[in-house]
Amino acid sequence: MRRMKNLDRFAQFSVLALTSFCCQAQLNTPYASAQENIKYFNEALAQPEKSDHFRILVEVQRGKLSEHFWLNRVRLDGNVYVAKLETVPRFATDLKLGQELRVEAKDVRDWNYQDRVTRTIYGHFNTCAEFKALPPEEATEQMSYWNVACKPKK
Repeated sequence: MRRMKNLDRFAQFSVLALTSFCCQAQLNTPYASAQENIKYFNEALAQPEKSDHFRILVEVQRGKLSEHFWLNRVRLDGNVYVAKLETVPRFATDLKLGQELRVEAKDVRDWNYQDRVTRTIYGHFNTCAEFKALPPEEATEQMSYWNVACKPKK
């Protein structure tokens, strides 16, 4: 795996996660897993002293085109997530980098956050599905290297 200079490990993993869309045709369950486990994201979001780097992945439709965006600095406003766009739009030209968006939980495609103490990254179900498709030893090695646990053990 190529090393990416001048990026911290969390940012490197975020870049890696963006590559996962190549295989989405074969991976229909990661988004369902993210939805099934969103309660863990909400629990962590309610305790910001324990976790940080909260992000959600959303899909935006513009006509026949759709585009996925990572949003960061996530917070809850009632039952709606409010977060800032951290991906540069290609098709959704009405959206701007850094723009604050409101998203309902049902529209979250994936999510992640990082434990402040262990630095373990939870979520990233799309990338976790790719890791699990690897031979077991390689999957364990990759998950350990990136410090990814996918679903919290509770």
